[in-house]
Amino acid sequence: MKEVFAWWFNPKRPFSIIKIPYAFCVTVILGLSIVGNFRDFITAFRTEPLFTGLFLLFLPIFIIVFFADTIFAWGLLWSPYNVFEEEHSGWKALFKVLGIFLGVFIGLRLIRLLVFSGWNP
Repeated sequence: MKEVFAWWFNPKRPFSIIKIPYAFCVTVILGLSIVGNFRDFITAFRTEPLFTGLFLLFLPIFIIVFFADTIFAWGLLWSPYNVFEEEHSGWKALFKVLGIFLGVFIGLRLIRLLVFSGWNP
């Protein structure tokens, strides 16, 4: 993880004039999404009837569903580093990875919308 942040925030790297503001914005979004998603998860855990009995077995899946924003924000930070620094691939590979992250993000948000909206009477 240290390498990812060093790659984004090092002013001696190429394109640092673009990378540093982008990484700062995504890092702020990542921090805010962690706090917001944790708050939403705790609220849903206390109020939703879904978190009782047998459904506690599916708790890891529910955690992934609730932390979809955090997963997507981390993907926005990690994907360019992995594609350009580790794999030395081009823009096509980056857009492929970001498309996969976006698809998973939309799917998790739809699951959260369909399962956890409208349960409060």
